[in-house]
Amino acid sequence: MTIDLSAQERRAMINEAASLVASKIIKQYRDDLSAQERRAMINEAASLVASKIIKQYRDDLEVLSAAQVCGMLDVTPKTLSLLPIPKIDLLGNARAIRYRASEVVGYLESKTIKQS
Repeated sequence: MTIDLSAQERRAMINEAASLVASKIIKQYRDDLSAQERRAMINEAASLVASKIIKQYRDDLEVLSAAQVCGMLDVTPKTLSLLPIPKIDLLGNARAIRYRASEVVGYLESKTIKQS
């Protein structure tokens, strides 16, 4: 099962999971650990949660350059710029445009001709 989540939704999910882990650690080790030790455990747990979520949604995070997408689709950069594939502007100046691999695959799937 694939769930489409935006980057903001993934961050919210990570923060919520980290908060749940943090509250369990604090309740369980409230008296046994110093604040610094609890913080270290919470940070380690949050990192583990984040890495599991990132592994699960890796395809959404993989980005391709315009040249890579042009090669995949066998189109010119001009044609690529006209296609309705969402772009990511990494630097905010249109010089480092990237495309999510999942968006490119989605575009290809939407253009696939189904045989009857």
